[in-house]
Amino acid sequence: MRACVPRVSRLGRRGLEALALRLCPALWLSRLLRQGRPDRGQLGRIGEAFAEREARRRGWRFVARDVPGPPAQIDLLFREGRRLHLIEVKTRRSPRGRALDLPVQDWISEPQVARLRSAARSLGAAPGAARLHLVEVQLVGPGWRPELRWRRLDP
Repeated sequence: MRACVPRVSRLGRRGLEALALRLCPALWLSRLLRQGRPDRGQLGRIGEAFAEREARRRGWRFVARDVPGPPAQIDLLFREGRRLHLIEVKTRRSPRGRALDLPVQDWISEPQVARLRSAARSLGAAPGAARLHLVEVQLVGPGWRPELRWRRLDP
């Protein structure tokens, strides 16, 4: 047990925050809410953490986060066998107490989908070997309860 303590202490504040976000995004979200409203960057990281947990729950193996590509940045990249899963995460607040059932066009534009498809090709993924996903994360109500919706963007 003592061997863990020096390792954790070497992480520093930023490292501990990143670790807490990955391990328990709901707890991290409640902490941010006590401090005030999260900014857009924090909100995006929280949405990505919830999406990452769901992808891991599906049995997909984590590859990378925020993968820079010439046409577009990929939020999350996972692997399932030989198939790559490129995940674009969109996070919104819904303070009215209910999740909004919005069409996919309200979450992501067609040119952005085309850029993600191009990014999949730039990664060297063969046609059909990569799947594009849009994860809609809505933080609902005064407690900002997360609701996730997965949509496949490729045919």
